[in-house]
Amino acid sequence: MTRPLTYFATAGLPKRRTRVAKTRTPLDELSMAVLSAPITLDDGRTLPIGSRGAIVFVYENGAAYEFEFSEPFSTVVTIEAQHLKEAMLA
Repeated sequence: MTRPLTYFATAGLPKRRTRVAKTRTPLDELSMAVLSAPITLDDGRTLPIGSRGAIVFVYENGAAYEFEFSEPFSTVVTIEAQHLKEAMLA
């Protein structure tokens, strides 16, 4: 896997290439997020893309989140990070 290169300039020294690993910053508890993929629950109901909810617990530094939704119906579910994006509140 190729990682992006970032260039740093230091005082009096020539520029040099340094590899910087991209890491996903976990979302904070009690912040809002939006589903980027539909989630089907065990009871057959589906939370559609764009459903907004609040993060009530963060697992393993952001690998997954315990999430509370009030719309389209009230539920609490565990969702992997790849199915979320941070909500931009106006």
